Amino acid sequence: MDARRALDRIEGAGGRLLSEEGAEGISRDILLLMAEHERLRHADSFRRADASAAERGIHVGSRVPVGYLVDPETRRLVPDPEMAPVVRGLFERPRRGAEAAHSERTTKGSRSKPRTEAFAARRGAAGSQSRRQALLRT
Repeated sequence: MDARRALDRIEGAGGRLLSEEGAEGISRDILLLMAEHERLRHADSFRRADASAAERGIHVGSRVPVGYLVDPETRRLVPDPEMAPVVRGLFERPRRGAEAAHSERTTKGSRSKPRTEAFAARRGAAGSQSRRQALLRT
């Protein structure tokens, strides 16, 4: 119980906690236990509600992921016809570049990495993985 430990630290340092109810000692401990019980009960209820929504495919977050819209009738995520291809392209472009680089190396028999689309993509605005992830967070 975190509140109990906090009170012990306050009192151990010579402090005193005053409450409007005048609860001290055992009555204060009972109030703290009841509050902890309520907190755990509500936390469990929220976890069950979130799990139930996830099982039904219902989006409950405050922010809709980039590339999706929330269907107002079902509250499920559906691909955004305008943004989904853009997001898909952000993740496919480096893969295509890596495949091209691998193909070029194997056909030439060279071990050195040529300047390919993958290299150019890493230097581009949305080429690196960290940049793509940052873009998706906005």
